[in-house]
Amino acid sequence: MIQLKTPEVAESVFAPKVKGTLVLSDVLRDLKLDFLVLCSSLSSLEGGLGQVDYCAANAFLDAFARDRTATGNCSIVSINWDVWQEVGMAVNTAVPQELKQWREDNLKHGLLALKGRRNRLKSFIGKAGNILW
Repeated sequence: MIQLKTPEVAESVFAPKVKGTLVLSDVLRDLKLDFLVLCSSLSSLEGGLGQVDYCAANAFLDAFARDRTATGNCSIVSINWDVWQEVGMAVNTAVPQELKQWREDNLKHGLLALKGRRNRLKSFIGKAGNILW
């Protein structure tokens, strides 16, 4: 599937996560942040059929968080979100007819917006004080 990706398509997938993170890093460089949260995907760990560019962009976020936390003054966390039931690429991306049932079955096990946010952010409560829901 990698051979089917054009550089332009891969760049359009990389840009929001890779370039966006580098721009944020530059803009926030002189600020004393307590922590920074990056939104990654489980695809950086599990892969995804036909999603080599998306997996790589999310793996960049994970590596960036580990590197900058180890070498900087700010704790950076990259949260590897699972599929969401109601929003995001898993819901909005067009798929061939033969994959539509598979997608519907997969979405049934996805996160609901409020439940996902609370579960993933619980670890910050002790470190960052109160989090308003």
